[in-house]
Amino acid sequence: MRAIFPIFVSAFLLVEVTLASTNLTLANNGFVVAQTTNFDYIVVILMENHPIASIYGSALAPFETSLANNYSLATNYVQVNSPSLPNYLALFSGQEFSSWSTADCTTTSPSNTSCGAGIASNLVDKLETAGLSWKAYMEDYPADCGTLNGCSPGNCYTGDGGLGNYAARHDPFVYFDDITTSSARCARIVPANSVISSSQETDDKLLSDLSSASTASNFIWLTPNMLDDMHDTSVSFGDTYLAGMVPQILNSTIFKTQKAALFVTFDEDDGSPLYATFAGPIVNTHYQSSVSYNHYSFLWTVENNWGLACLVNDCGQTAMTEFFGR
Repeated sequence: MRAIFPIFVSAFLLVEVTLASTNLTLANNGFVVAQTTNFDYIVVILMENHPIASIYGSALAPFETSLANNYSLATNYVQVNSPSLPNYLALFSGQEFSSWSTADCTTTSPSNTSCGAGIASNLVDKLETAGLSWKAYMEDYPADCGTLNGCSPGNCYTGDGGLGNYAARHDPFVYFDDITTSSARCARIVPANSVISSSQETDDKLLSDLSSASTASNFIWLTPNMLDDMHDTSVSFGDTYLAGMVPQILNSTIFKTQKAALFVTFDEDDGSPLYATFAGPIVNTHYQSSVSYNHYSFLWTVENNWGLACLVNDCGQTAMTEFFGR
């Protein structure tokens, strides 16, 4: 009698199929995930209203000067418009929406049709399609918008002020309908700090999430409040805030054990170059570049890193890859 032997395929065999014309892979768990070029995690911090000349080398900003000297500095990085809002939107969506954003307007709920990007595509769309996680941390942002005036259908807070010195025009996420109408996406816009302070905030919720790969998102956005970002205070106040926050980010578990990068820049000033520095374990040290970059360049750097398609004005920009390679 002929014996019949079953053939077993190990459930632990990892099969990875590269998807044509993309930087995505399909693993045997069925998830499509992005391959990375330089970083697996990136934290973005946006400060306010100062040119590089007021920051780098200034006696009022010793920490930011030291950070740039120890890591990488782009000396010719510029805004795309003014005032604040169009630059935030550009960083997030590849568009300025200048017909309404130059008024620095605040979106409201129900939707303010004269102050919003509607169904325009944005970085969140690209990240989620690639299987990448994201989270936006806002200082003084309410955990439950129902306690304040300004709640979107998805439970995003669309008002101004928040629990302290939050400014909606510094939160580009809440100007896009496919975010504000989604409860899942609104849940990814969270308070950075659990306690509101009249001095520099601790951003303890962000730091807690950076303690583990299970809680950290691939793309992390941090908007300081109007005091910490220098909008309503001094260069010295903001530098002190960064001096307390950035070392904790760089010493976090994610930055100690993963390919992680930090990007600190300013939204705009008078058209002069802005302070823009990369830091982290995979960033070149003691490096400066005078190559021309802008907010669209940074957006394309993120997209290029994960093989994502460009959006609008970020298409054709030069990726800031020269700052990586260590």
